[in-house]
Amino acid sequence: MIWVICATFFDLIFDLIFDFAVDIFMTDRYCVVGTPIAHSLSPKLHQIFAEQTGQDIVYFKQEIPPGQFENHMQVLLEAGVKGFNVTLPFKEEAFRWVDFPSDETRLMGALNTIKVLPEGKTQGFSTDGIGLVRDLEKSHGLILKNKRILLLGAGGAARSVMPELIKQGCREIVISNRTPEKAVELAVLFNASACEFSELSKRQGLFDLVINATSVGLFAGLSQEEIILPNGLIDESSLCYDMVYGKGLTRFLIWGKNSRAKTSDGLGMLIEQGAESFYIWRGIRPETQGIRAKILEK
Repeated sequence: MIWVICATFFDLIFDLIFDFAVDIFMTDRYCVVGTPIAHSLSPKLHQIFAEQTGQDIVYFKQEIPPGQFENHMQVLLEAGVKGFNVTLPFKEEAFRWVDFPSDETRLMGALNTIKVLPEGKTQGFSTDGIGLVRDLEKSHGLILKNKRILLLGAGGAARSVMPELIKQGCREIVISNRTPEKAVELAVLFNASACEFSELSKRQGLFDLVINATSVGLFAGLSQEEIILPNGLIDESSLCYDMVYGKGLTRFLIWGKNSRAKTSDGLGMLIEQGAESFYIWRGIRPETQGIRAKILEK
């Protein structure tokens, strides 16, 4: 085990030194950390942002083994990385690691964006909620004021978007989760309502928006009977929004299409939250229109 950890550190340091040598004329370096991380489109996204805004930066991705977050982050910090995006499963660890978490992230207990200050201290933010709301508005024309929302899941992903959803003045937010205790805990924190999946059929009325915020795809690991959402929750005027991207038609999106609802994956959210992170780091907000097509180019 010790040898594996040492080898991982050696590889990390070697890669950083090599990359610094290759990019010696670049001014600042940023990266996304998580595990797994190979699928991440963030490096391509931020390269597009940098070219668009004329910013001279390098952005890379770094996989961190579970249990090694603090050690690896310290290595990256000492190597001169100026900012981080944090994805699963480290958003809560990142909150505990940063020196100055924002007030909003204190409420969540998690964050996804870190800025390194000039003196070397770190400042933490969450851009997930902003990214979700902006994509809903820009890509789908959905204004959330007075809308009825169903949020599936009560983990870190759900928690990360709740403050921004609350700010929009929604008429009602219902949080549904396999384990009702977690849903109730989140609902109490944000003055929403909660129920477990099996109770959704008792909810009266249609939802304008259903968000899948489960961490590993809709209801992975549950029995076939448990993964079927009831009819009558949505219609053709509703939007089903899956926070994951790059997974094709998930079970959740298939359910939405079968109910004649509009559907969307979370790529637009990734783009919008990335633009907000870029603004936090560089003080320039990139244009996001047309980025989806560019990021999907081979």
